[in-house]
Amino acid sequence: MISELFISNQVENCKIICSIEVVDTDWSWFYFGHKGCKHRAIKLQSTHDDIQLWRCEKCQVKINEVIPVFKLHLIVRDDTETCKLLLLNTVAKTIVGHEAVDLWDDSYDVIEDPELLPEQVRALEGKSFCFGIFVKSDNVRDGAATFRVLECLLVKCSCWKETARMIQKNAKHLLQNAKRKMLISQT
Repeated sequence: MISELFISNQVENCKIICSIEVVDTDWSWFYFGHKGCKHRAIKLQSTHDDIQLWRCEKCQVKINEVIPVFKLHLIVRDDTETCKLLLLNTVAKTIVGHEAVDLWDDSYDVIEDPELLPEQVRALEGKSFCFGIFVKSDNVRDGAATFRVLECLLVKCSCWKETARMIQKNAKHLLQNAKRKMLISQT
């Protein structure tokens, strides 16, 4: 349950089943990464008009080939709470079904309107998933409200709701039987 993420007192991996309410457009849905290692690349002032140079934050080298890399921020909800999740490239690709480069408009300009999302990214809203979450020290120590997703599986909404209904129905049935048995044993 999401509510348990906020009271966790240790660094751990856990799973939550929830629905995506909205893609958080306070952040871009991708960043430019080094084509080789996919780590963030910083745009440099170009000395040549025809070649744009970048600097890879990891490799610390100047490069001229970058690609968009997923960095999705999602607001999700279950029956207990709402939270923010961060999905990076390979995890995001599993639920979007495309590489970020396939959804990119080929522009290297700063995204002017973050509300403009590719249809495939916007289509995630309303779908349910089982997310493997990493509760890191920032979440435990500092109360950081965004959790990083390590893995995810699509949950068929009707199956998930039906399973929850069956569990609830069986729990009520078991409780009623236990009460009957208690009444019988008391007489």
